[in-house]
Amino acid sequence: MDGVKISVNKEGKVEKPVKKRGRPKKVAKKVPAKASVTKTQSNSKVSQKTIEKSKKSKKGGFVSMLISMIITAVIVGGVIYAWQSRSGKKGINDVRQEARQVRLDFDQRLKQLKNKLTGVETENQKLKDSTKELEERIKLLDGAKKDFSDPEIGISFEYPAIFGEVELEMFDGSTGKKFKATFSKNKSLVFGGVSVDFEAKASTTKIDFLDSQGYYAKKDKFYFQTIGMSDSDEIELMPIKELGKNGDVLLIDKTSFAVEEETNLAVVDIGENIGAIANLKIDNFQGLSFLNQDLNVMPPESFENLLFSIESKKINNN
Repeated sequence: MDGVKISVNKEGKVEKPVKKRGRPKKVAKKVPAKASVTKTQSNSKVSQKTIEKSKKSKKGGFVSMLISMIITAVIVGGVIYAWQSRSGKKGINDVRQEARQVRLDFDQRLKQLKNKLTGVETENQKLKDSTKELEERIKLLDGAKKDFSDPEIGISFEYPAIFGEVELEMFDGSTGKKFKATFSKNKSLVFGGVSVDFEAKASTTKIDFLDSQGYYAKKDKFYFQTIGMSDSDEIELMPIKELGKNGDVLLIDKTSFAVEEETNLAVVDIGENIGAIANLKIDNFQGLSFLNQDLNVMPPESFENLLFSIESKKINNN
C-alpha cells in the first residue's frame, strides 16, 4: 500500500497518484471519497454516541447518587425528628407530670390550711360563745344580790352575790370588842368598827380608819369618832356626799380629812381609796367604816348602791 495515497482536500477532490520510475506496481483500487467520508462520519457518530452514553451514564450516576443522598437525608432526618419528637414528648410529659404533682401538693396544702382555718374559726367561735355566756352570767351575778345581817352589830345591807360570803371576825380588847369583816371573793372591800368601851391591848399613835365609832354631827359639821371618843369634835370630816336611806352614811376620800401641819399628812390616811362612815342605832356599837380598796372590782356606783342599802336596827344586847 506504499504506492497509493488517498487524501481528501478541503473541496473534497481526490488527487491523482504520482508515478514513480521502476517496476510498475499494482494500482490500488480507488476508494470512493464518499465511502471514506461515511466511515469517518460513522466513527464520529459512534464516538458521539459513546460520549452521549458516557454522559448519560454520568448523568444517571449523579442522579442515582443525588437520589441516594436525598433518601439518606430523609432517613437520617426522620430518625432525628423521631428522636427529637420522642425527647420533646418525654420532656413535655415530665413537665406536665411535675406541674400536676405541684398542683396536687398545692391543693392538698390548701385543703389542710382550710381545715386548720376552719378549726381555728370553730375554736374562736367556741371561745366567743363561752365568753358571751360568761358575760351573761356575770351580768346575772352582778344583778344578783345577797343580804347580810348581824344582830350583834345591829346592821344589815345588800351586796353583789359574786363577792361570796361575808367573813366577820370579832376581837377582844383590854376592854370591849373590835370587829373586822371581808368578803370571800373580794378581799379589797372591808368594813369594821369598835365598841364604845373598847381599849386596845397595845397603844398606838396611828389612827386606823376601821377603828370607827361612826361620826358626830354638830352645826352642819361632821367629826370622825374613834377609840376613846364620844361626841368629839377633834377630827373634822369633809364628806364627798351624804348617802343612806336616812342620809346617815357619809362618803369620803383622802381629801376628807384635815392635814397635820407638822407631818403634812392627813390625820386619818386612807390612801387612794374611797370609804364611808355609818352610824348605828345600838348602844354597844355606835358606828362603823367601809373601805373600798379596788375600784375595778367594785366601781363607785356599785359601792354607793351598797351604802344606800344599809339599815341599822336598835338591838338590846342585854
